[in-house]
Amino acid sequence: AKVRFDLVQLQAAIEGDVVMTNELQQAMIDIYEAQLPNFWVWTIGGDEFSWISTSIAKWFESLSARVAQFTPWLTTARPNSFWLSGFKNPNAFLTAMKQEVTRQHKSDGWALDDVVYHTEVADFDNGTMVRAPPKEGVYVHGLFLEGAAWEGKGNNGSLVESEPKKAVFPASGTLHNSSHKENESGRSRDIWSLWTARMSTLQILFAHRQIPHYRCQSEYTRTQAVSLGSTRYISFVQH
Repeated sequence: AKVRFDLVQLQAAIEGDVVMTNELQQAMIDIYEAQLPNFWVWTIGGDEFSWISTSIAKWFESLSARVAQFTPWLTTARPNSFWLSGFKNPNAFLTAMKQEVTRQHKSDGWALDDVVYHTEVADFDNGTMVRAPPKEGVYVHGLFLEGAAWEGKGNNGSLVESEPKKAVFPASGTLHNSSHKENESGRSRDIWSLWTARMSTLQILFAHRQIPHYRCQSEYTRTQAVSLGSTRYISFVQH
């Protein structure tokens, strides 16, 4: 609605029907140069309310992809695999998944505070390859790895060194699930403390075989004063 309103106002300003404000003039320049108008991404207070893109074409491509994901979900059924990059708040989606798994184990006495995330690499590269949803958790695709690449299929693959001068790689599809913390206690250390310790460098944690997942290839380079760990990081992939 905002994009439509702004474009209608811009057209009216060009035709002389309304005043050409500084904001509309800058939007006209940005669109002419194939750039994204600033106020389509940021609020006046500097908060991100849509998504970051390198060009206006990429932004509209991403908008179309979001419509393609959410429309069938609203009208028919939930998808077999979710394009997690298409969510405004992907961590809230994963929290909902965690609550769903906890309810599935109500008879086992699971409480939400006792449930932790568990992520595995799946045997698909995009959502169209997934024929059925998992029994527990959710399949997701469209994420990126920083500082390493994944070689091979699913859990039969392994983390490998990144190519020279290439820091970010598309990630394979993953299964995001939840498990009781007693089942996870021997599987890994506290990933949040590991993340905090390395947040300044975002290096691959080969010693613990954990690397961060991001929802957008370019988001980790954002220069605005925000908490990188809380808004860009999605999860760790372990192997």
